[in-house]
Amino acid sequence: KTIPLLLLALLSVLVARAQVLLQQTEVDTATVITGLDIPWEIQYGPDDHLWVTERYGTVSRVNPATGEKTLILDISGMVYQAGESGLLGMAIHPEFETEPYVYLAYTYNSGGNVLERIVRYKYANGQLVEEYILLDNINGNTTHDGCRLVITPDHKLLATTGDAQNQ
Repeated sequence: KTIPLLLLALLSVLVARAQVLLQQTEVDTATVITGLDIPWEIQYGPDDHLWVTERYGTVSRVNPATGEKTLILDISGMVYQAGESGLLGMAIHPEFETEPYVYLAYTYNSGGNVLERIVRYKYANGQLVEEYILLDNINGNTTHDGCRLVITPDHKLLATTGDAQNQ
């Protein structure tokens, strides 16, 4: 019981802090951005903006200094979102200047089955374009899809998924 109380006290101190330092940018945690709808992945992009996926099927860039949100992809018509499913993991290519790729994982409906796919988009003219399917037909569900993507130092793309209720 002591540890949870200590943790709660620590969290209250952290939440009360008005500003945090992210890389070289001081961010006011109370005013960075509002109106996000179930953000799943938030990463610093190569442009010193926050890149955010929202489970209903959008990817945006957020200027951490002003809070300005710029929509760079809307695939809400392709993404199946119910419960915990939707647009989930994102990874940005580590050599983005020469390889301007963003990798995403999302759930979709195929003949009444919830499935997951991993795709690559190219960043061009301020938008994510040219979806390329890397892996398709991964078992999905409305819960336990929890997908994260990461690129290793040797440029391998790794993905995790949940058990999709197949325990």
